[in-house]
Amino acid sequence: MKRSLSMLLTILLLCGSLSVTAAAAPTVRAVPNSFGLQPWGSYSEGLCVYAKNSSIFGYVDTNGKIVIPAKYTVAHDFSEGLAMVVLNGKVCYIDRTGKVAIDTGYTYNYDAYSWASGRACSFNNGIASVANDSGLWGAIDTKGRVVIPCKYDGPLNFVNGWARAGCSYIDRTGVLRWPNLDPDTPYLGAVVELKDGRLLGVADGRVGGFMGTSMEVYAYDLLDSTGKRIGSISPSEGDRLMRDVGIVRMDTPSVSVLKAYGLDENRYLIAKEPSDGMILASVRYKIAENELGGNTYVYIDAATGKEVLGPYEYAESFREGYAWVRPVGSSSYTLIDRSGKQMMPNEYYSMSSGFHEGHILLGRENSLYVAKSGVSGFKDVAPGQYYYAPVSWAVGKQITNGTSATAFSPAQTCTRGQIITFLWRAAGCPTPDGAAPCTDVDAADYYHDAVAWAYENGMAEGRTFAPKAPCTRQMAVDFMWKAAGSPDVQRTVPFTDVDGTQKQAVAWALQMGVTNGTSATAFSPDATCTRGQIVTFLYRTLPITAYYRTEYPTNTPR
Repeated sequence: MKRSLSMLLTILLLCGSLSVTAAAAPTVRAVPNSFGLQPWGSYSEGLCVYAKNSSIFGYVDTNGKIVIPAKYTVAHDFSEGLAMVVLNGKVCYIDRTGKVAIDTGYTYNYDAYSWASGRACSFNNGIASVANDSGLWGAIDTKGRVVIPCKYDGPLNFVNGWARAGCSYIDRTGVLRWPNLDPDTPYLGAVVELKDGRLLGVADGRVGGFMGTSMEVYAYDLLDSTGKRIGSISPSEGDRLMRDVGIVRMDTPSVSVLKAYGLDENRYLIAKEPSDGMILASVRYKIAENELGGNTYVYIDAATGKEVLGPYEYAESFREGYAWVRPVGSSSYTLIDRSGKQMMPNEYYSMSSGFHEGHILLGRENSLYVAKSGVSGFKDVAPGQYYYAPVSWAVGKQITNGTSATAFSPAQTCTRGQIITFLWRAAGCPTPDGAAPCTDVDAADYYHDAVAWAYENGMAEGRTFAPKAPCTRQMAVDFMWKAAGSPDVQRTVPFTDVDGTQKQAVAWALQMGVTNGTSATAFSPDATCTRGQIVTFLYRTLPITAYYRTEYPTNTPR
């Protein structure tokens, strides 16, 4: 049975623990002339936001050098070489030198942007969402050109090529995905595509609740493929259809993690999705008060479901082999590895949100410090390169590794065996029902189970698979399109070098923002792909769950 990409990610999140390279103690260096500064953002493309007097913001690099002085009243992380900032009350995008690359001309509207995540305002495959002076949202490209007019009440957070707009979704050109969806029906939970092409409208509500303990109440409407309502169905049938396409998050995320891993809901209040193979959980207050002296945070091994670390008075999820915790009876923080070993002195009072790109910005004695991870990284993958974040993501999810301890080889040609193995690992390494039915793949080959899985799921056919042959651009989008369930995409393909049998996969790739053409009229289907390109394609598609709830007002066009 074919799995959609959303199901692949769900399986990935709900499978066992991830092995992580043993962490050594990080190295720490002081940021010169940083008295009175505080850590604020996360490292992204080699730069991290810092705050001055918690009111104006600038950027510091991984060497501890302040490269962009604090002068912005709002500053977001860098993405695709640009970062959204507010300068003199205007929304701008700056490059890595601090030069204004895009002046939107719009006045910063606090009421509008207070609903927006940093992700929505950051560039994602060449598009970022912006609000005009009236607080209505649209989107611009990296040249500052308006690609979607500002007419929506909420930010356009593009996920897998689509952004919520009212009760429907629009593509990256502003075209409605489901033209007959009733704009007066508040499917704020989701609109989910079913296997038979029909849609499921999910309306949700919330009753009671504190810190993730609320219960979710769902109502379902069955819709045709254009969004036209067919009728209501029972909650149990709606739940079944959701599970049938691999969507299991039928509670708040924290509650669904408890259920997915069979954790004791009487003992644990909330739990976060696994990171580095560890689940961060909060012990319910009365139990914590009696057993743990009032300290509520513990770590659970995702593979065994057993508590392995803690308790701590405060803790954050593991990231890149480390986690920040506040030990019992302490007012400051320290760093631990997956064994619980303390890796740094217990003397820091603030930090950015975990290790990103092998670095973290720390605060101590009202000054800044940069800590560099003791987990070895790749020397041929540097901040600012388009594949930097995708490589970090793919290695962290065990989708791929380096070609050595210090090299990823992003320019090396990717083979068919490698890409199908990447997809198989993203699916949680499912065990195939039988051997690969092709003559050029042996049971001892590292890609054997991946190829067998591909045949079973309709991603491959024929007597030979050619696992050592280079993967072309057409092959890459074909594999990913078939892994997504071969969806029918109604989109014009402008390329003259793509024929009828190839167009659906290419149309899907364009729609999802996986890749574009090599020119306005050429896709170059026979061009070979590098390892860096393939992990970037996967990164643009796999990290997003299909079922997510808007946390801002309905985006009704005006």
